[in-house]
Amino acid sequence: MLQTDPFRPRDTAHEREYFVATEDGVIVGIINIKEHEIKTFFVASTTQGKGVGTALLAYIEQQIVIHGCTKSTLFSTISAKSFYEKNGYHVVDEKSDKHVNGTINRYFMKKTLPMLGSKN
Repeated sequence: MLQTDPFRPRDTAHEREYFVATEDGVIVGIINIKEHEIKTFFVASTTQGKGVGTALLAYIEQQIVIHGCTKSTLFSTISAKSFYEKNGYHVVDEKSDKHVNGTINRYFMKKTLPMLGSKN
């Protein structure tokens, strides 16, 4: 049964920008942002480990910089934390929240991005 994630309210979905990755016309990844925060990020299990997630993340970071922001933020679960760390994110805050199915550990992560036009 599908449940709404109580930590990601959907009332601002109309304010988000969505981007997808496709392989042979099939969507294999999706990512969306609101300002500088990555809100949703999913890569199909059949394409994980093939660089799709890294490419989507790099692309979205470029979009964030184009929008004039110099940081990218997100909430991560333990299963994705190491992926983000490999891509330059670091944990700013850690929270344990009670959920219907038990406790969820969530990590608020941040990455400083180069300014537009920077040679970094």
